[in-house]
Amino acid sequence: MPVLPLEVNASQPTYTIKQTTAGQAVRIPLASAHSISQEEIDRSTITQPCTSLQKLHARAQPKISTVERLVRIGARAQSFRRRVSSVRWCPDRGRRALGV
Repeated sequence: MPVLPLEVNASQPTYTIKQTTAGQAVRIPLASAHSISQEEIDRSTITQPCTSLQKLHARAQPKISTVERLVRIGARAQSFRRRVSSVRWCPDRGRRALGV
């Protein structure tokens, strides 16, 4: 069975089975991100979908280290992946973009 990557707008707290055009696939859960708290997971799933990292940060209020980790592992949502995929994540620049 194919495995879908962790994504902030699609992943849930636990593993889920998703229907794709090729059949069924398993989606990696938010809980698989290192050091993400249960509160951050809950707020992130409640606020789905987010169209930017800034909106994710404002709505779900994850720790900056959690946002940085999600960016590093490629968990950005498809809706805003194109805007940041060509830019290498820099913690200082990234924090300024988030307004912190």
